[in-house]
Amino acid sequence: MKPQWGKKITVLSFVGIASMAALMVLAGCQYKTHNNTLLPMYVGTYDPSISDGVYRMSVNTETGEFTPSEKVIDAQSPSFLAQSKRDVLYAVERADDGVLAAYKKADNDKFVKINSVLTEGASPCYIAFSPDQTLVATANYTGGNVSVFGLKTTGEIQQSPLIIAHKGRSVTDRQKSPHAHWVKWSPWQVNTLYAVDLGADNILQHTISADGKRVVKSTIAHKAKAGAGPRHLVFHPTQKRVYILNELDNTLVVASVKSDGVFEVEQRISTLPSDFDQHNQAGHIEISQDGKHVYTSNRGHDSLAHFTLDSKGQATFVNTVSTEGNWPRYFSLLDEHGLLIVANRQSHSVVSYKVSHGGHLVPTGYKGEVKWPSYIEPATL
Repeated sequence: MKPQWGKKITVLSFVGIASMAALMVLAGCQYKTHNNTLLPMYVGTYDPSISDGVYRMSVNTETGEFTPSEKVIDAQSPSFLAQSKRDVLYAVERADDGVLAAYKKADNDKFVKINSVLTEGASPCYIAFSPDQTLVATANYTGGNVSVFGLKTTGEIQQSPLIIAHKGRSVTDRQKSPHAHWVKWSPWQVNTLYAVDLGADNILQHTISADGKRVVKSTIAHKAKAGAGPRHLVFHPTQKRVYILNELDNTLVVASVKSDGVFEVEQRISTLPSDFDQHNQAGHIEISQDGKHVYTSNRGHDSLAHFTLDSKGQATFVNTVSTEGNWPRYFSLLDEHGLLIVANRQSHSVVSYKVSHGGHLVPTGYKGEVKWPSYIEPATL
């Protein structure tokens, strides 16, 4: 583990810094201050036994090195975060009495709570805004339902959400009831919310009224293979195609999207090396902005899987790379910086990788420390 920021400091005089900058300009070099390379990031945490919070840390976009983490919000297991265009940070508190909270940044770089509401579904684990950000939805894992809230122009969450209850079960011990794990608005169908349900082995599409107050229609967009346990999915950036990550059977499913929003399966590929036969639970999935690479995380094998995509969106497994930690629950792909940052929940670490031109992940050797990290994303606030 390489040293973190702040462990060793060299003091230079103002005159010395100015002289060094002048010499670099005269030599034709571009002078860059230290802060220009630092990208702030927010980290959500999840541990049922303690009340922790949201942390902020920065990553050096040139080296992958991390600054020490600092708590900016006190909350109980804020396992998933989302930042709105109104400069409001939202967090779900993963508890039996699930909570969605809204926070505004204060002058001291900490956050002040605007308000919080019950999600009316236990263990909320995902947040999604409608395209115009007048609505926000949560997937409530243990509750087996989806909540849709109105948002005021101030960012305040309105009371009395629309509750969309899921039904069904499947074949494994974790599938005795519905478990909504992911939600996001469709890029193709107006007012349509896709919801991934691990417990029922279903991906549903819910058509919602524009005001978010009623469900117009609900249909199954994808019936997963029994016991697959779909967890997350991503949309292809230019094609009507989705990539589904199944947690329980550790597979990536490639599917085209028909005119009615229903998925048609084209490929099913393991996220694991062929010689691995121990317990694993697939965690998270990201797709590159150019639509040429998909990455998934393996919890148990403790790795990131890399898939390349051809011009038709078909996937080919390339390799896996160790996450240098335990239980990679979430990761953030930073295309514009050529970086990938992974949150290893059970080893209390975040780890950085350089992304090569061919999409290959190269460890930087740097780790940051955060207790129970479950989510990480660049800060826009």
